[in-house]
Amino acid sequence: MKRLLLSRLLLSLAASAILIACEPADNAAQTSASEDAPASSPVAVDSSESTGDVEDESARLNAWFEEQYEEELAFSPIQQTFLGVTENNDQIDDFSLEAQTEQLNWKRDTVAEMRTSFDYEQLNADAKISYDLWEYQLAATEAANQFRTNDYVFEQMNAIHSFFPQLLIAFHTVKDADDMQAYVSRIEATEVALDQLITLSQEAAAAGVRPPRFAFDSVIDSAGQIITGAPFTEGEDSAILGGYSAKNRSPSGSRNHQPSAGGCAGNCCSCGVGRSLATGLRATDRLAARRHGQYQ
Repeated sequence: MKRLLLSRLLLSLAASAILIACEPADNAAQTSASEDAPASSPVAVDSSESTGDVEDESARLNAWFEEQYEEELAFSPIQQTFLGVTENNDQIDDFSLEAQTEQLNWKRDTVAEMRTSFDYEQLNADAKISYDLWEYQLAATEAANQFRTNDYVFEQMNAIHSFFPQLLIAFHTVKDADDMQAYVSRIEATEVALDQLITLSQEAAAAGVRPPRFAFDSVIDSAGQIITGAPFTEGEDSAILGGYSAKNRSPSGSRNHQPSAGGCAGNCCSCGVGRSLATGLRATDRLAARRHGQYQ
């Protein structure tokens, strides 16, 4: 299940693969011509016509892939931020089972559309690779979906709960008041994401998949560090509040964001993140396997 969750944060890898199909038209035509042209010259006219068809169909598929990539990218505001896209920068990915099912159904629909809309035999070699890869991605996702509860949500090697502060501090760019408001909205949205992940971990535990105790000990320790410091506890600012304060300044020195009195934004996310992580600490502790060193 972790692989399914994190795969949405790696859409750029799929994009790179799709771009294999986006070969310049001149190169595609030359490649196709060199592969398809018969040795004898009398059929040169037919070969030229066939090359034109291959070029057109391949270009049409490449354009279609560009549209699908943009649609798929829209499922992940986090990945959009990684790529420097400011659209949806006030949102966090939907980690719920319903969202995973929606994306899987979308992939199924796109593969069905591709099969009915494009003639595989009229594609050049590079476009065929992209076509095959798109089908393979669906097949791999379908296979993984059968075992979606067989992986850990919270464990020490891939601390997804620690990822959200990293996203805000290291990747969320603030240039003006709107960006800062989006930053605060993302802090609040983190509460929803953590609740969704806790639900998934409880579902996996009900199916008998529980991390060993030592793994959860590490998770609990790292989660505790996130909510140590102001505004969660006494002492120096937490990393989240420190990041908020550093970003909440314009070049002139004025504030980009004016916290609302008494609200979650007013005390910089202690409401949402603090409550969700506290709940998560208790929930994950109960779900951890009591035995050590054994996959369950």
